[in-house]
Amino acid sequence: MVSMKYDIILSLTSWKGRIYDASLLMVLLSMLKQKTKFKYKVVLVLSSDEFQTKEKELPPRIVKLNEVCDYFEILWTKENTKAYKKYFPVRRKYPNDNICILDDDSTLHDNFVETFCTLLKENPDRMIIGTNHFMLNTSKTIMHTRYGAACFRPNSLYDLDESFGRKYFLDHDDEFYLLLSVLNGTKSVCLDIHKYIDINRFQQNKSLAETGGQLRYNNLCSMWTKCFSENQSLKDKFDRNKNKLN
Repeated sequence: MVSMKYDIILSLTSWKGRIYDASLLMVLLSMLKQKTKFKYKVVLVLSSDEFQTKEKELPPRIVKLNEVCDYFEILWTKENTKAYKKYFPVRRKYPNDNICILDDDSTLHDNFVETFCTLLKENPDRMIIGTNHFMLNTSKTIMHTRYGAACFRPNSLYDLDESFGRKYFLDHDDEFYLLLSVLNGTKSVCLDIHKYIDINRFQQNKSLAETGGQLRYNNLCSMWTKCFSENQSLKDKFDRNKNKLN
């Protein structure tokens, strides 16, 4: 059995429009100051296509953190796959570790790591999901969700990469993770994420903050419909599995 390097990896990404916002440093510090007995690491994933001179374009304080803190890492990936790079490049580097994807605008309470790692130990066959939004459409065949945090075990997601997700779900990576978890038959423990994270504490870009509404719902439904219409075998597997999951 291959051992894990860490009990959990906290992974987030950011972009040029936010990297110099002082609130991002506060988010990183909330991740680095966790009160826990568990071994963890914080990984900030950035694209070298976006930051072409890498560290030279980053705030000095974040670069300094990377130099002095042995459980903080800036992980560079070439292509800017936006939110998808919170998970896939980290999984490739750390194939045997639990990876928790997080947003760059939400500070963690100091019990976050302790809570999630304890739940992972108590529920060895489940991933841990912190959500602030979940719904099924009227036919109950397509589910929509928005994760405040999602902790994926190794091999908990079906083997499709981010290119598939971007093709069918565009920037809605949460939808893609939901698809992958159901296809894999992975059960989850769901938490009210507001007890562990200050969601949307800081001002977001308007296009990111507007997550509700009928238009968005219709757009998501059309994405799922297109995905399943072009991949019938995945739809069949999804339908079989979703009825078995609790």
